[in-house]
Amino acid sequence: FTSVFISFLMIYLVLCVLFGALLLWAGNAEPNCIVASGEPFGKSDNPKTAWSDAFALSWTTFTTVGYGMTYTTTASDFNGTKPHECSWVVFLSTTE
Repeated sequence: FTSVFISFLMIYLVLCVLFGALLLWAGNAEPNCIVASGEPFGKSDNPKTAWSDAFALSWTTFTTVGYGMTYTTTASDFNGTKPHECSWVVFLSTTE
C-alpha cells in the first residue's frame, strides 16, 4: 500500500509542477487571463509570487477543489478580456 500511495503522490506532484510551469508561461504571455488576488497575473505588489500563483491554479484545477484567490479570468474581469485572448490558459486548465 505504501509504495502505491507514494507512486500516486509523486505522479500528482510532477503533474502539478509541470502544469504549474506551463501556466506560469501562459500567464506571463497573457497576464489578463489569470486573476491572482484580484489583479492580473504577475501584477501584484510582489511580482515574485507568480510561480506560487501558477502552482496554486494548477493544483486547484487538478484536484477540482474549486478556485479561490487565483482563477481564470472572465469577461467581467479587467475591462472585458475576450475569450480568444485566453486560449492557452483555457486550454491548459481544461487539459489538466
